[in-house]
Amino acid sequence: MSFNQNFNPSPFSPFYFSHRSLRFRRSPLLIEEERSPLEPIPKKMTKDEERLQRLKNIVLNLPESPGCYQYFDENKTIIYVGKAKNLKRRVSSYFQKNQKSRKTEILVSKIQDINYVVVPSDEDALLLENNLIKKYKPRYNILLKDDKTYPSVCVTNE
Repeated sequence: MSFNQNFNPSPFSPFYFSHRSLRFRRSPLLIEEERSPLEPIPKKMTKDEERLQRLKNIVLNLPESPGCYQYFDENKTIIYVGKAKNLKRRVSSYFQKNQKSRKTEILVSKIQDINYVVVPSDEDALLLENNLIKKYKPRYNILLKDDKTYPSVCVTNE
């Protein structure tokens, strides 16, 4: 192929050459975003990385109050119900790098969404957790599934 002296690409061509400035310009169609040459090119996140990032954003916005939290899987089924004196601290503990048990690792890998309910006291969180576990029977709550319940004591002034 020979070089054509009269070749003059349009300004929208990726190889547009301006004779006035004597330098190559990038086509406006190819420019995705401006970044400095020292900035690393961001890599595409995998679906799992996107999921974890979304969950970490939810955790960052949790209140530091007592309450109950629910973990949902991809079918929007509740897979775990928990209680906490401090929701933010408790839920964020699940997303640390070093998990203590394999069960917790598997649980975290299945979490797609997090829901929470803020309650006025720790006792209310305990009762709400008990009721939610009885109602939904989440897969990863094994202690209170089989008609077990927290012991309760009624104190009267007699």
